[in-house]
Amino acid sequence: EKLGFSFYPHLSESVYIADPCIFGNYIEIDEYFNHMKQVRVNELTLIAQSLGAKHVEIRLQSANKNMAFENRDGGLNVPNVNIKANMIRQRESKNAVEIWACTDFEPGFWLGGPTMPNVLYFRNESDIQTLIQMALANKSKITKRTYSMRASSSSGMSLSEAANINASLKSIKANAGLTFEKRANDESEAVLEYTIEF
Repeated sequence: EKLGFSFYPHLSESVYIADPCIFGNYIEIDEYFNHMKQVRVNELTLIAQSLGAKHVEIRLQSANKNMAFENRDGGLNVPNVNIKANMIRQRESKNAVEIWACTDFEPGFWLGGPTMPNVLYFRNESDIQTLIQMALANKSKITKRTYSMRASSSSGMSLSEAANINASLKSIKANAGLTFEKRANDESEAVLEYTIEF
């Protein structure tokens, strides 16, 4: 505390990763993606509120990796020719949708017009920055806008960084973060969908 450091959820014997946007804030490795999910949902909701939205919905669309394989053997009998075929059909179910947040704002709440929101986790997302500028300028008279973006783009963790962290943890035989690289991979395949209505 004397150094101004904060630990989420609390300081214990574990491994911590620095928050990508808030200096001095450290997140326990097994809680990293859950924490980042929570703060990004909160930030997107606050952005919508600042811009005077009537409704906001945030969804996560992820690929379901359950695959089903089907083998079929076939043959064709032609005189003096023997042909055998083996066909493998692969099916992959995708697009499991999880609603992160769904918020309605009271009509008439916004009397002074849209205000510039405080943006930390989405400051590098050009679509969100464009939405803010459009709402502040109020020239486009938008009533509804939906954005889709890779969930990993605002998670502060690339796949190569996650692999390096995972390798480091294995080298010191740490029990924390055993599934960190897998969760980073899941995040890279997920799509964050943000719908805002004015």
